[in-house]
Amino acid sequence: MLLALLTAVSYGSTAGAAGIIDNGQVVLDNGEVEVRITSTWHGAPAGSVTMFTDRSTGINLVGGGWFCAIHSGDLIPMDGTLTALSDTEAVFTSPGLSSGSRLLPVSIQVSYRLAGRGMEVQVGLKAAGQASIGSPLEMQMDLSAFNTVSFSNQSALDRVVGLTGARWLYRISGDQVVRAARSDGLLEACFVFPNPALAILALEDAAPPGRPRLSFRFFDTEPPRETAVGPYLHSVLPVGYESEYYMRIALEPGFIPVYLSAHPSGLERSASWILDDLPFRHPPDTTLWAFSESSTGGEWVSARLISLLESHPEMKMNWIVLPDAILAPNCDSMWAEPGYEDSWSHWHSVWRLADFATPDYRRWLRNIQDDAYPWAGQVTLGSHGYHHTPSPDSAWDPFHEFITYEPAEHLERFRVMMADFAATGLDTTLIRAFRFPGHRTSQSGLAALAAHDFDLYCNGIRWYEQMGGEPFLDQYLSHYVEPGGEIWGTNTVWWGDYPPAPYSYAETVLARGKHALLGSHPDRMLGWGNPAVYAAIDSICTVFEEMPHFGWLFPEEYGRFLQDASRLRFSSISRAGDSITADFSGGAAAGQTMAADIPGAFEVIDVTLDGASLPFDRRSSRLFVVLPALSPGRHTLVIRIRGTGGVEGPEPGEPPCIRVENPCRGSIRLQFANLFPGNDLSIEVVDCAGRVVSREGPLDLSEHGEGITIGMPGMPPGVYFVVLHSADGGIVGSAGTVLLD
Repeated sequence: MLLALLTAVSYGSTAGAAGIIDNGQVVLDNGEVEVRITSTWHGAPAGSVTMFTDRSTGINLVGGGWFCAIHSGDLIPMDGTLTALSDTEAVFTSPGLSSGSRLLPVSIQVSYRLAGRGMEVQVGLKAAGQASIGSPLEMQMDLSAFNTVSFSNQSALDRVVGLTGARWLYRISGDQVVRAARSDGLLEACFVFPNPALAILALEDAAPPGRPRLSFRFFDTEPPRETAVGPYLHSVLPVGYESEYYMRIALEPGFIPVYLSAHPSGLERSASWILDDLPFRHPPDTTLWAFSESSTGGEWVSARLISLLESHPEMKMNWIVLPDAILAPNCDSMWAEPGYEDSWSHWHSVWRLADFATPDYRRWLRNIQDDAYPWAGQVTLGSHGYHHTPSPDSAWDPFHEFITYEPAEHLERFRVMMADFAATGLDTTLIRAFRFPGHRTSQSGLAALAAHDFDLYCNGIRWYEQMGGEPFLDQYLSHYVEPGGEIWGTNTVWWGDYPPAPYSYAETVLARGKHALLGSHPDRMLGWGNPAVYAAIDSICTVFEEMPHFGWLFPEEYGRFLQDASRLRFSSISRAGDSITADFSGGAAAGQTMAADIPGAFEVIDVTLDGASLPFDRRSSRLFVVLPALSPGRHTLVIRIRGTGGVEGPEPGEPPCIRVENPCRGSIRLQFANLFPGNDLSIEVVDCAGRVVSREGPLDLSEHGEGITIGMPGMPPGVYFVVLHSADGGIVGSAGTVLLD
């Protein structure tokens, strides 16, 4: 699955190239790091790293916690086989996970390979039987050796978290690089998760006696939202399902991360529209089946949306369709198909598109799918399910379906829904984006959705939730595998029904380098025809488009991009001299984008993929390479660099040295050494909640010798972290201090 085990020494044999000791552990050593791995429970789950020592500093990253430890709740890998391939490489295999009384039939293979002052980790999972993942299946890394953690992506620094024991749980998606730093400046660990489609991360800043830990989540879970009931939303892996994951850990200063961008086609941020719902007009409005074919048409909702598309020719929208709505105004005019009185899926109303929409209205919908209008190429049609609300299965809230746990009924409901679309004359293969009524679903609704080949769904509105003591203004990416298929989800970060959510919600998510799903009922978003409200929407769309390297996507287009990205499997990220190499395998459509964080002191000479030169875009210290269509099989990306103007980066033995006076009073004295001379740097001071309380720069280090003082007037006493940024927002270093009263 990961690599063939050819010439190897397994635990239990007597001699070999690698150090094998008698208690089921293997020691790997390349002279720069020493790593110990266990094949049985040894204070940590089988397959874990029980020691990871950096020889140049003597720091053990494990420090008594769990490191590279796989678990799913209380399920941990069963004792397995640990095979040493050499002094620097070993493979652990286990037949499944167990709690003693319960078994999860998912076999595990973990490959550990030392690489310079660091390590590469590959994880392969395979379902030997149908496997219900009831708790997050993840690999956990103890961070007790560090004081701060930063997350970044292809666009910018996302967030900095001080490990203060605040008991906060951070769930992060869309970031590929995590840096853990010590306040004494002795060591920084760079964790690279090069495939953002397969890298849902969690950081738990646990108070004593807990330990801070970073989790690499392979499969996540979530409680059903709000009024939805039933089991947690989770993946149910079918027999034979396989997946692979890769993580690179680097301790050497100047390590250059390479990773896939979280957006296609060289974008650094993107957004999608899902608009609820067609028909845009509902009774008692008597213009239920009215529509406009141009921005000057008589039906104002569709006319204003067309006008918005004309003003923003790159914009894309998904208009979700409600094929049959049973709501309070028409609940006295509904009936069941004969013989199906017990199945709410087969009840219909006088708002059923297939039966009661006018021929012109149905033709209008087909014309949109067929791109028959100048603007129609900017619109796709999606699904809003039904609104069969007087039914007892609607539970507490009468306006939301799919909130009960009824697997058979919900599968049937999707089948009937797709038949209704077909009866309306629509091509059901083009309906691939979904928003559940009320932005919520049970596990059975999720499984039915995955079984019907949708590409993306809205997984909720979350800005009223908390993360790190602040409102959740971020992306929440989800991915579930079910026996009938798999589905990607992302959250609506801005809802436009007038008066709308603050526009800053969407701006914040985009500034983080994430994907922003936008939504509304368009008649309400447009202020029921108020020109001033339309002008505000038009203006904020312009603001989005003026953000660097922003692009509009259809929501289903974003889902297909994620699915494509998930098929790419990394096997190595390495550097030899002036060449940086990323090895990966898998096929994908054109548009996947590789990015690399390359310090400004280096010039990029060329980039090749499988030996063929590719164009590249250098944006400050980040490099972007848009990949062509990839055939299945192995691929190698090579980036060649060289120092510019005779300026070279620090030698491997000269790590950047960044220290602050600790404790301090009134101001913070920052000292540094072994940084690139002449670089413009910015300094941020953040509190323990990650809020920026002071910002200075850009600064030329040559003008400040080896230190700078940052004033802290009026700041309350407490723990603060100083973060040094390069010109493009990348982290050069960080350190913490206690500000006294």
